[in-house]
Amino acid sequence: MKPMLKQIFKPDMILNSLSDLSAEDFKKYAIKTLILDVDNTLIAKEFLALNEGILDSIKYFKTIGIKIVLVTNNSGIRRIKLANKLDLKLLTTALKPFTFRFKQFKLKQHLEEPMMMVGDQLFTDIIFAKRIKAVSVLVNPLSEKEYISTKILRTLERKLVDRS
Repeated sequence: MKPMLKQIFKPDMILNSLSDLSAEDFKKYAIKTLILDVDNTLIAKEFLALNEGILDSIKYFKTIGIKIVLVTNNSGIRRIKLANKLDLKLLTTALKPFTFRFKQFKLKQHLEEPMMMVGDQLFTDIIFAKRIKAVSVLVNPLSEKEYISTKILRTLERKLVDRS
């Protein structure tokens, strides 16, 4: 791939997981709102419960004054139950990387900037983050069990981003 194309798709940060974010990361960018992808960022496709490290991180981020919301391209009771359990607002069927649904959600929820978006997919989460002018954080997917369309996109991702 051409270097310019790699630069366009380059996340601001690449981490192993959400648990690797620190208070210093939020301070560095003066983050007020954290947007979290759900599927394969917070919960793996085959698991119903959150990893304890991720749960602890979310609790900690709340204690340091970060407003957190969940934004997913999917819908369903599993995501609603997760949002309720975490006491977080949820935008389903977000249509990332498009931004029109999120812009309405942002106004309704009074989300403040600067924002940070954490997700596991380059072509949805990271492009979405760049389009809403949020700090983009790419994390490794929690599971290799994915839809076929996601597997195809992962092949392209590997050409654009070195996750190591």
